Amino acid sequence: MTAKRLLKWIAAAVLAMAALVAIGIGGLWLFVTEPWYTDDLIDRMGTGGAANAGEIVSDRIAVFFPRGLPRTKASALLWRNGFSCSAQSAREGETMRLACNRTKSHFVCTTYYQILLSLAGGAVVTAEGSAHTACL
Repeated sequence: MTAKRLLKWIAAAVLAMAALVAIGIGGLWLFVTEPWYTDDLIDRMGTGGAANAGEIVSDRIAVFFPRGLPRTKASALLWRNGFSCSAQSAREGETMRLACNRTKSHFVCTTYYQILLSLAGGAVVTAEGSAHTACL
């Protein structure tokens, strides 16, 4: 192998490594920031306490889920904010209960968000929220 050809291989390897590093940094940024979601709800909810039970933040999210808000609008708002929801067994006076969760990673910490919506007649009756952070 000639010196000229060796230099071409080295240059190609350096460019390939630089491209992989750039892709890795971009992927990490996407993982951490999740720019496809609006973070209105989690910004309002805060990071919560470090205790297992978390911090109750129902008063902070009440403005987003007023009594009588249609289920479709509440679900759309939760989806835009990155929450995934599942139905839970309803309590007395409710027709449905949705448990919605989102996890957000911050370097060595992870924040867990939960919103519980009580629905009756296809509209929000109450909204309860909690948040807590766990760190390594």
